[in-house]
Amino acid sequence: MARLILVSNRVSIPREGGPQRAGGLEVALAPILKELPTVWFGWSGNVVPAGEVKTQTFDKGDDVYVVTDLSEEDYQEYYNGFANRVLWPGLHYRIVLTEFN
Repeated sequence: MARLILVSNRVSIPREGGPQRAGGLEVALAPILKELPTVWFGWSGNVVPAGEVKTQTFDKGDDVYVVTDLSEEDYQEYYNGFANRVLWPGLHYRIVLTEFN
């Protein structure tokens, strides 16, 4: 059977009994995510000191989530900087919001 491999900035790990977070990628792919086993790589949502960054794997049924923490420096430079100020505006046709340094 086919397996869908996703790499994204953020990963929403399903939590039992809790509200589900949904980002644009997750909403757009919802029908496919219900049909195919998935391996999803991305940020855990945790910002930790540089020496405490860890990667974890969660199995939820047929789906696997591989998430890593970000150090404060990586969060500021990559996530807040490159991802949110270059990639997101450029890939969503909002070029006037793009910042180049």
